[in-house]
Amino acid sequence: MLLGKYSQNVVGTYRAWYTVDVRDVAEAHIRMLESVNVSNGERFIAWSTETRNVEEVCANIDRLLPELGFAGAELVDPLPEKVQAKEDEFRAIWGGCELRNDRIRETLDMEFRPLDVSIRDCVESLISVGKVAPVRNA
Repeated sequence: MLLGKYSQNVVGTYRAWYTVDVRDVAEAHIRMLESVNVSNGERFIAWSTETRNVEEVCANIDRLLPELGFAGAELVDPLPEKVQAKEDEFRAIWGGCELRNDRIRETLDMEFRPLDVSIRDCVESLISVGKVAPVRNA
């Protein structure tokens, strides 16, 4: 996205991104290892339950970092036309999913970072550490 283009979806159909910050995943792993409440072999889904459509993530970069002067990015949709014709249907199906993380939050006594924080920190890291040069307004 920072380089000026982004793909509609990488999983072959239209759906919102189900996200989790990698720092929250690391924290969950540590808490599970240290917890007396977690049994060996017990499994959890670590996600924030916040969802965004890919085009919203792209738009959020400018909202969260206006000083960046991000020029935005062009949507590239590589999906076949017959799939594109069903975009609204696919989005409605995925939009009906109920995402929950109450079990992991209660068991590990943790909260997940808001997606806005993850997006902002990711962009700042890509620029400062990854040396990504984002497209900027002229």
